[in-house]
Amino acid sequence: MLRDPESRPVKVANCSGYHGDPAYEMYRQATLGEVDFITGDYLAEVNLAKNAQARRARKHPGYEETAWQRLQRIIDVIAEKGIRIVINGGALDPKALAIEVAALILDEKRLDLRVAYVSGGDLYPQVGPNMPTTKEELQHLGSGNPSVVPSELTYAFMNAPDGRPTPMISAHAYLGARGIVEGLRRGAQIIICGRVADASPVIAAACICYWGKLYFDKYPIDILVAPGFPIADIEEDGTCTITHQTPWNPRTSLMDDGVRVSGIRGSPPPPTTKLAVFYPGAYEAEILLNATGYATAQKWDLLEKQIRHFLPASVANDLDTLELQRVGAPEPNPSSQLKSTIYMRIFVASRSAPAVAAVSKTMENIAHKHFSGFHATLDMRTAIPEKINILEDRSKVASFDIPRPCQYVSLEPRETYDPTSPTVYNGPTKDIRLGDIALARSGDKGANLNFGIFVPNPTHWDWLRSFMTTSQMQALTGDDWDDLLYRESRIPTHPRCPLRYIRHPRPRSKQPKPARW
Repeated sequence: MLRDPESRPVKVANCSGYHGDPAYEMYRQATLGEVDFITGDYLAEVNLAKNAQARRARKHPGYEETAWQRLQRIIDVIAEKGIRIVINGGALDPKALAIEVAALILDEKRLDLRVAYVSGGDLYPQVGPNMPTTKEELQHLGSGNPSVVPSELTYAFMNAPDGRPTPMISAHAYLGARGIVEGLRRGAQIIICGRVADASPVIAAACICYWGKLYFDKYPIDILVAPGFPIADIEEDGTCTITHQTPWNPRTSLMDDGVRVSGIRGSPPPPTTKLAVFYPGAYEAEILLNATGYATAQKWDLLEKQIRHFLPASVANDLDTLELQRVGAPEPNPSSQLKSTIYMRIFVASRSAPAVAAVSKTMENIAHKHFSGFHATLDMRTAIPEKINILEDRSKVASFDIPRPCQYVSLEPRETYDPTSPTVYNGPTKDIRLGDIALARSGDKGANLNFGIFVPNPTHWDWLRSFMTTSQMQALTGDDWDDLLYRESRIPTHPRCPLRYIRHPRPRSKQPKPARW
């Protein structure tokens, strides 16, 4: 249903913010309520560059296939309701997608719909095939602003190690709304674009319905509808109300769920157009490491010193980026291990693949020198083979299976007990971290956790054995405790022996409780 200018504002619904958004969002926007335009953004820097390389290798059609899939699903609704579609799913080849859509409309569906595409955004033939060798040839977007100082990495393409020009992958201009407006004016109901500015489709929709030409002071309103899945009710003066579709309430009211935006004014565009240029820049790697509990700041201090110490100077000189980012802070009195865990993100970038790999290799030098409780995000452990292999000479190897033990002893239930004759303390107390008075060492075998707690000062021993009962250990486990866990405690009588705890899963019943993650 086309908009009646006298009855309501023009309704523009957005159906996509990137190429992976669900295909049903376009269908929902078209069927859950009356809209005049559906816009969609399928592009980001990552898929433009990636698909440009695949397209040259003839492994990608140039347009976003998710956009094509959604148009196939909705084409009959478009024809029935008179909705106009403006999307940038044409990506690297808007003409190719437009031809596919036209064939669907004319040959298969035989519908009365007109298709257009916007061209002119691909500037690779003009500025490629290599990156420039001077800053003046390709200036930074903020180069005209004296307050903007681009980082050294901005022009990293000029410093190729071999001295050769850096190859360019793609170059696309962020086009404005004028081409879309002209296509709508000439009767196109579906317009396929490549890389246009995010707000261009919405600006074009408002322009064709109200003004007939572009009014710069009304532009800022329209950018509000670009990301996500909102609907903009745009009035003639540029004021708009942002709302959304819901299956149970297709048109929410302003009082229920909407934001009205007014009084914002825009300005004419600059004389130049933003250009997104891509080139193969560097190899990257990311390592995530975790620290739990006590003195995490000091633990990271140690690890950072170790990494920088063991990293060869020749490797450090080849790195464009080496960042050791500390993420988060543990809660002061956590109720679970996750709330007591923070991580370090090691990010590495270099045009030398061996240099990036060398940073990971450096971790091997820290393998048994790291702080207690250190663990990486990935588990690199593997099974141990049960063979012994003897080198007879350089070319001959004799392998022998490992014999089984000559005798086995069945596993018996292990004892668990609390301290005998615990001491009761009735004097004044204060809260401290357990790590301020006691130390611990842990190990794990499969799902079992085995750890011991001890005190460096023997005078604290009687307090520790009296305090750290089985029930107290469960209480300290906090939110991580699960009734499916079975606990064992052994409280020795000698201060030089640690308190030992073992925690492992019970056999599950026929109706287990849901797992907690």
